Amino acid sequence: MPLKHLVLEDDVHRELRRVKDQTGLTVRDIGNCVLRALLRHESLGDAVCSKLVHDGLVSRQQVAETRKEVVEGLRERCKSVSDLVRHADRDTLISGSWTLRELYCAPDGSYQIISAHARDSRKRPFLPHTHASEELFVVLSGSLLITIDDRSEIIAAPGYVRVPEQAVHSTTPGSAATLVLGILRPAEPSFMA
Repeated sequence: MPLKHLVLEDDVHRELRRVKDQTGLTVRDIGNCVLRALLRHESLGDAVCSKLVHDGLVSRQQVAETRKEVVEGLRERCKSVSDLVRHADRDTLISGSWTLRELYCAPDGSYQIISAHARDSRKRPFLPHTHASEELFVVLSGSLLITIDDRSEIIAAPGYVRVPEQAVHSTTPGSAATLVLGILRPAEPSFMA
């Protein structure tokens, strides 16, 4: 059954009206255009690389090596987790639109479970960071926009995604209803209560 009506937040309605006024397009046409672009998402960087390889200007190996260099540069510029979170109270951390709580930490520090829920509908990200822990995000409700190194994807509930240790990553709640569990191995001290 096709979806007939989306319930949109006020800021989205305002932006749609602005674009409608500027372009003369209908809200339906704008929405369809945006959704088609997201559903067929290919980053500009991917498109440029594909074109360069297709035209024989660079090899796939050169693209892979360049991506690796770029990711290493990102990793060097990332802030530590402790610089990106602030304490709301003794047990609660805040970063962007996220509220974080440690649910459990193994006594030997071998793993840790964090709950992260959207504290507002502003969709502000937990900025790019890296840590020595491998991390598994389990989306229990809502959706999660995650960027890992140079790739982005949307994970909807119920879903999960694995982030390798030392990978540059950032997360953004897709709605105010987003709830995610983060399982880190080993425990990340910056997330400890």
